[in-house]
Amino acid sequence: MAIIETIFEERWWLLTSLAFVYLARVIYAYYRLSAFQGPLGVGFSEIPHSRRLFSMTAGQWYEEVADKYGPIARIGPNSLITSHPDVWTHIHLKPGYKRSDWFYQAARWEYQKDTVFSQTDNALHEVRRKQLAPGV
Repeated sequence: MAIIETIFEERWWLLTSLAFVYLARVIYAYYRLSAFQGPLGVGFSEIPHSRRLFSMTAGQWYEEVADKYGPIARIGPNSLITSHPDVWTHIHLKPGYKRSDWFYQAARWEYQKDTVFSQTDNALHEVRRKQLAPGV
């Protein structure tokens, strides 16, 4: 009987620890981008963003979010969108920024084959783009 009680107690300890780690990650993700505003709930969950993607209204939603919350807006716990050309220039010139994997992998024409449009690695993207540039 003591073995069963020990296993039961250890299971609750494990579940409590996992719940605490999950809650800490959600709070960290929220506060990491808390300087950027967005619709209700997007700081904690990807559900609003995923719902728009699956209903094929993401583009319209992005426009509404950008109009309401400004040139940089939050659309998920780890996702931002921008609608301002100066922000794009700043992002392009900074070495630490890269393209979002989920969007570009979903936009592939062939499974697991990247094109210049779907390549998220900046160095490989530059090489491919230079190959496609007109010869001078």
